[in-house]
Amino acid sequence: MKKYFVRHFLEFVVIVLGISVSFYINEAKKTKELNVLSENIQENILNEIYDIEKYLQERELVLSDDIVILKLILNVGISTDSLIQLYNSKDNNIAAAIFYFRGFKPPVSVYNSLVNDGSLMFVKSLKVKERLDKIHNIDDYNFNQFIEGEKVALNKINNHIQTYYPTIYINCFGIKGIQLEDIKKLVDNDLKLKAFLVEKLVSMNLKSEGIKNYKDSLEKVKGFLLKPIT
Repeated sequence: MKKYFVRHFLEFVVIVLGISVSFYINEAKKTKELNVLSENIQENILNEIYDIEKYLQERELVLSDDIVILKLILNVGISTDSLIQLYNSKDNNIAAAIFYFRGFKPPVSVYNSLVNDGSLMFVKSLKVKERLDKIHNIDDYNFNQFIEGEKVALNKINNHIQTYYPTIYINCFGIKGIQLEDIKKLVDNDLKLKAFLVEKLVSMNLKSEGIKNYKDSLEKVKGFLLKPIT
């Protein structure tokens, strides 16, 4: 009887050990797979951040030129370096600075995909997820609010110039184009137009600050992502 009990007890122990070892191996395999998945997702996020940074650099350059043009028109003091930057820029466009606005559509397909399919949950760092949420929701929303403010001023400028200076407006988009001096003369003698341009400049300056905030947020996310996964 005792031998029978010992034999069955040993068999039971062997079965339990086998199940435990199998469970441990499966868990270790799952953990490894999750780590690999997390690393791949973080690498994709990091690559998209690099793309966003390139986009922000381009937006920052053209916006800077636009701001310099408006400051020249409004006789607002600007530095010599800004003047050199303006006149060395091949993309300098007076009409664009006055009659258009610079949109904001950074590449965010990776982040949107991770949110939509739930894969963002596999990013281990809570700080990374919080920062990404801030960038793609709060920072993005604030920036687009600045754009909306600029659009309001832009509509006032377009309506005013179309109504009172139609020839100037037509020339801006024709073969003749327009000279900075021509616009400056109009603004110097039209306080209302000057006020509309100041309103637009305020929004453009806010956009410039918004880009800086966006870049700062990206740097913080990069700092967390470049740390080894633990």
